[in-house]
Amino acid sequence: MRIFPKKTPFFLLAVLILTAAYFLCRSNESKKLFGNINLMENPERYSISIISDSSMAVTLSYNGEQWLVNNAYEANEERIENLLYLLSHVEWLNPIPQNMQESVTRKLHCKGFLVAINKDDKLQGKAYIMEESSVGLLGAAKDGEVFLLGTGGYEFDILSTLSAEPAFWCANQIFTFPIESLREVCVKHIAMPGESFCIHLDNGSKPVLTTLNDTLPQSYDEILMKRYLTYFGNVFVDKMIAGGAGEQHALKNDLQHVIQITSPTETCTVACIGLKTPEGNYDTDKFLLYHYEKNRWALASWVRFDLLLKNYSHFLKNAESL
Repeated sequence: MRIFPKKTPFFLLAVLILTAAYFLCRSNESKKLFGNINLMENPERYSISIISDSSMAVTLSYNGEQWLVNNAYEANEERIENLLYLLSHVEWLNPIPQNMQESVTRKLHCKGFLVAINKDDKLQGKAYIMEESSVGLLGAAKDGEVFLLGTGGYEFDILSTLSAEPAFWCANQIFTFPIESLREVCVKHIAMPGESFCIHLDNGSKPVLTTLNDTLPQSYDEILMKRYLTYFGNVFVDKMIAGGAGEQHALKNDLQHVIQITSPTETCTVACIGLKTPEGNYDTDKFLLYHYEKNRWALASWVRFDLLLKNYSHFLKNAESL
């Protein structure tokens, strides 16, 4: 009498394959530094905190539309993507030799980054991460054993991927709203007030040029003005910096230009501030930039901003096209 049907061996084989696959997946999950966390999925439920040896700290979170730095500033999308990929793929490899554990642990806690991931405001995992030039990437759970880490094929550079400095994570684009939403652009030249100007737009109508006190010129070049307005869509600073007493002093004493752009819902005002060299001259390459509304400082290049710092006379009829 047959107890099992003939297809039973195939059924058992399928069960064995599925069981092996399950445990293999579980094994792979257990190798992940932060477990089975997918930061790419439902990012609004997660926040990431990074703390450095100098007690500097930053928190990165998603508000449903964009990642924010310390819940205040737009984040650099490329750097966020690199971080999310790294944290989702970094995994434990082999523990370092036992006789090195204590000294490396001390170094890890002093010179590494403590990365903590929260989901729905609950801690999901935290670990120290450090790159040692002679060994590679090292990591450890708090007070745990130090392991070599793998990055799943990701070419990891700790200096360009991990930082506890808020300025490192801030977006480098200054004017973030769409060019088509512009309603007014004003540029004030401190040394040449007569060359200051405003360009007014109203619901897609032709641009109107005035001085800062609303004086209309007899004739101006609309094509030059329209070309000029497109420049605001691709303006980046070199890097965000922390402002201090020196920057505030420069804002008061070395202000050279003020650019203000307005949309129906937002105003953005930035100051271009001369950067003094050790010899006391103004740097011809770099300058300080201050964003009034967001209280943010940056280092910028004149070559990127020269197109925005046109003079009033540039737009007059018969002006040379630059």
